Amino acid sequence: MLNVVRPDPDDFDPDQELFWTFPMAIAWVGWRDVTKVRDQWDKYRKAWSEYATEQNLSDGKAPMLRASVVTVSIRSRPKAALIRLLLNACAENKITAIGKNATGRPVEIQSYEFSSLSLHSVTAAPLSKKVLTPGLGRKPPLDGFEDVLVFDENRFEPAYVDIKFRRDEIKKTWPVMAAGKAGRPPTYDWPLINQRIVERVKKRGRSLKDTADLIALIRLIQDEIDPNKSPDDKTIREAIKTHGLDVAAGVKPGNRRR
Repeated sequence: MLNVVRPDPDDFDPDQELFWTFPMAIAWVGWRDVTKVRDQWDKYRKAWSEYATEQNLSDGKAPMLRASVVTVSIRSRPKAALIRLLLNACAENKITAIGKNATGRPVEIQSYEFSSLSLHSVTAAPLSKKVLTPGLGRKPPLDGFEDVLVFDENRFEPAYVDIKFRRDEIKKTWPVMAAGKAGRPPTYDWPLINQRIVERVKKRGRSLKDTADLIALIRLIQDEIDPNKSPDDKTIREAIKTHGLDVAAGVKPGNRRR
């Protein structure tokens, strides 16, 4: 007789949590979909892992026991850019973040610190050998990854682990995207997006490799302009043709499809 039942998503509501983990927060910024957030929730993933073990499932569909930023799948968006958006929002005091410091005590991470912090998702071996200190006294996570915020990348000692963010502030900063009023589609400032594409490409020192890369950049720029709007692929592809965004990005004709 089985002792572990199949997890019911209705029993795992991320909106009932005051704080979301780093993977849950990134999933929301990238998808604006609470089901994607649930998939990155350790509590839900643990229930699935226990069920999979009990059922002897081997199809690879059950989530890992613990989520890490490296496990989050974001469609058509550069994950590093989403992480930077989240950290910048914390630096601007829009989002409250907490984490465990070197003593293992949960503390609020001050907004001014984020200008000097960077995220590292490290494997269990480096974590146990290079990152863990006697003060932290932490065991490597069971799926082999841990998200840590680091001040001095050369020393690679964590400033904070077990980082979490206020759910309500995340959803306020990146609200669910809605269609335009009276059934009209939302409008976008394509000339401004064109200008920012040119600036990014110039700063990058090289052209974008293909249309998929360009679409990801356009979504990122639009998030910075207005997080309430996010154009779909069809809208972006039409704008690329109409406003010459591929020319601005230096995408070669042979690389316009993927």
